[in-house]
Amino acid sequence: MPLANVCDGIPHCPDSSDEVGTLCRHVVCPTHMYRCNYGACVSRAARCDGLADCVDASDEIACDRDANDVCSDRDFQCSTVNQECIPFAEVCNAGTHYSVSGCSGCRPGEVVPELTRLDYACDVEGTLQGASEIYCQNNRWFPGIPSCTFSNETEGITCPALSETHDAIKRCEAMWGPHEGWLPCDRPLPVGTRVFLECPAFYERSKGSSSVMCLYDGTAATINSVVGPVCVPWHSDETLLEYQRNGGLGLVAGMGLTENDTFSPVLRVTTMKIIYDDECRQNQNRDFRKYLTYTSFCAGWANGTGVCNGDSGGGLVLQRPNSSIWEVHGVVSVSPRRLGTNVCDPNFYAVFTKVSMYTNWIHEIIESIPIIGLSDLNQQPNRDNIVV
Repeated sequence: MPLANVCDGIPHCPDSSDEVGTLCRHVVCPTHMYRCNYGACVSRAARCDGLADCVDASDEIACDRDANDVCSDRDFQCSTVNQECIPFAEVCNAGTHYSVSGCSGCRPGEVVPELTRLDYACDVEGTLQGASEIYCQNNRWFPGIPSCTFSNETEGITCPALSETHDAIKRCEAMWGPHEGWLPCDRPLPVGTRVFLECPAFYERSKGSSSVMCLYDGTAATINSVVGPVCVPWHSDETLLEYQRNGGLGLVAGMGLTENDTFSPVLRVTTMKIIYDDECRQNQNRDFRKYLTYTSFCAGWANGTGVCNGDSGGGLVLQRPNSSIWEVHGVVSVSPRRLGTNVCDPNFYAVFTKVSMYTNWIHEIIESIPIIGLSDLNQQPNRDNIVV
């Protein structure tokens, strides 16, 4: 039976199962249609025309009112574009609505292909408790069907602040709701907060990948169209965390091995996608995961484009959000090798040393460098114009 015949006011199945409330109550009717009490959509002209066009005859109820009224006495008309009719019992409840990606005609109860995506939204903005996108995997919906809840219903429901973490590095991220984003871990946390814990003591006892070196040239750099300044993230790695969360792109330059396994004669630049630690661990071979610690992070495409031998020590830079300032957040450190060789495998993500973990040491090195002579103010250009 065509999907267009479902919830159209006419029972096409012998048992009328295509016109029942459990199936039709999720239907959103177009503005030119009338919504029956159980959810079916019929022509607006059918309202109070003397014929029962709805299975429950709700289109012929309370016909002493204006016949152009869209909703019945038992329904509330929403102020949305489609002016949906919902039962009065659902008024003042944050309703949950979803749409099936790539299948506008799909109805509740239908069988959908693997990896079908559902997009969820709430009547009241900011009240969705859960992921806004879920996927069909192995006959189940992941990461779980969300619901809508008013903020005042959950404002007082919190999880206790983290304690007894024994010097672990803590990061807390609210995944949804009015407090979505990164939060301090030393206070009560809203429901739906994801907690990241890193144990420095464990990694300090094992062989890690992180290494960093300060090289002092002793000569002043001339800022021009080719050479530009980049800032050290002195205070936090907030920019890096934002890029990891959104899959943002950074830039890295080098003269390492190319696709022909020869060193590049010129400086090359490529973009690198910043990868969440969990995704990186899943992508890497088990014996390589030890290099991903609290002092490092992953970036790349895992498609043949990336850093390789000879690029080590190069900086990965990120543009500070809503600013023209660039910050160096990573140093090319290590990447998996092709089997039986000592050459990088660009089909895996590369590991970068996290600069923010070494800012105190970098500051000590800079402070220890003596100032040699006066600045040459006649050097052109002698300043750079940065608009924050």
